[in-house]
Amino acid sequence: MDALEHFAHYRESMPASYLAAFDERAIREHADIVSRRKGRPVHAEVWKILPRELAVVMVVAGDFPGLLSTITTAFVLHRLNITTAQVHSRVNAQGELEAVDMFWLRRRDHGRRDHRAPSPDELDNSLRTLVGFVGANRDAVDFPAPSGTASSFEHETRVHFDSQDPNTLIVEAQDAAGLVMQIARTLYHMNLAIITSEIQTEGTLAKDRFTLSSQSGGALSAEEQQRVCDMLQSALETWRDQTLLKVGA
Repeated sequence: MDALEHFAHYRESMPASYLAAFDERAIREHADIVSRRKGRPVHAEVWKILPRELAVVMVVAGDFPGLLSTITTAFVLHRLNITTAQVHSRVNAQGELEAVDMFWLRRRDHGRRDHRAPSPDELDNSLRTLVGFVGANRDAVDFPAPSGTASSFEHETRVHFDSQDPNTLIVEAQDAAGLVMQIARTLYHMNLAIITSEIQTEGTLAKDRFTLSSQSGGALSAEEQQRVCDMLQSALETWRDQTLLKVGA
C-alpha cells in the first residue's frame, strides 16, 4: 500500500468526531505516525509541542482490554499529567483492531501546583516505558499507583451516565495526576472496554466522557449503570483520600 492509499484508508477508518476535530494537514501528519507502527505492538511519538506547556503524544497500538490503563500508568510513573485525550479505535488495512490515541501532557512537579512542559528526556523515557509495558505484554493495572500531587480537592466527584446514551459514562472530578489511570483501572477490573473517550480539564475540574462496551456488547442496563457508578465513585473517593494522605505525609 503506497502513501496515498494508506492516507485514504486511514481517513475512511476514523470516526466522524475525529475528522471534525482536525484539519487535512493534521490528519495527514497523524496518518504518517500511524504508518510508522509497521506491525509492532505499539508505536508512540510526540506529534507537536503546543503553547501553555503542553506536549501532544500519539500512541498507536493493537487494541486490547486495559490498553488505556497501561498507557496512563506509563505517563503517570514519569509525572506526566494528562490534561486532554482523544481515544479512538479503528480497523486497519490488515483487518486488525487498532487504537489511535492522543494525549495532551503537562509535567507536574510533586507537591506543587505549578506546571511546566515535559522535557525531551522525560517524554522519551515515558514513551520507552509505554513501549516496554505493551511490548512485553505486561499488565500495568497491577503496578502500584504512584503518589498523587493534589494538596487539596476543591471539587466533589460526580459519576453518572449520559441520559441520551446508556453506554457513555461521565466523570467530573478534581484534576490530579493519576485520575485517568484510576478510572481506566477500575473499568478494566469490571470487564468493561473503553471504546472512545474525551478527556477535558477546565481549571482544576476534569470533565471526562467514556463510551463503554460490556462483555455482551449491548447497551448497559440500568442495574449495570448503577453498579459502574457505585464502584467507580467508591474507587475515586478512596484514591482521593490516599492522594491527600500521601501528599500530607
